[in-house]
Amino acid sequence: AGRPPARAVLRPAALAFLAFGGIFAIWLLAPFYLLERRGLAATAGGLLLMLTPLGMALGAPLGSRVAERAGRALGVAGGLGLEAAGLALLGAAGPLTPLPVVAGALFAAGLGLGVFVAPNMAAVMETFPAGRQGAAGGLAFLARTLGVVVGVLTFAQAFAATRAALGFDAAWTRTMLIAAAAVVGAALLGLDRRGR
Repeated sequence: AGRPPARAVLRPAALAFLAFGGIFAIWLLAPFYLLERRGLAATAGGLLLMLTPLGMALGAPLGSRVAERAGRALGVAGGLGLEAAGLALLGAAGPLTPLPVVAGALFAAGLGLGVFVAPNMAAVMETFPAGRQGAAGGLAFLARTLGVVVGVLTFAQAFAATRAALGFDAAWTRTMLIAAAAVVGAALLGLDRRGR
């Protein structure tokens, strides 16, 4: 009694794992792209990089409203889709891509993650009874943290191996597209209503 079904618990946790793992490709590699490949000053690069957490902050209340009006599944899948689009657009960015395009991609990825967080957290919390909400919050935090750790390991290895063989541009593109593909997989899983 009081134990939630494993699928109902693991599904939103897996989505958080993939979403936070995917966004870490930006935290890990975008500074190198902005400062090393684009030659921006640290201040300019920092201002551009700031657009991702800004998007997250603006997306969180938007995600709550979307979930209330259109349903949680749309907020989850839509947020993940937007995050994946931002990552894919960054993967297509090269040394001559206009900076407003790069800025838009950084913002979109953060906005998508922000939209995703509230409805997904609600899905985690509702799978646990009232007396176990602390366990639900702990599971959500664990899934995010594991996503970040695995994201760092995966993207660092992918980037280093590709850069050694093919150079920075190919490594940047491949790594960002791997991250985007992982988040697309999460978006598709988010549309699977059988987990409800």
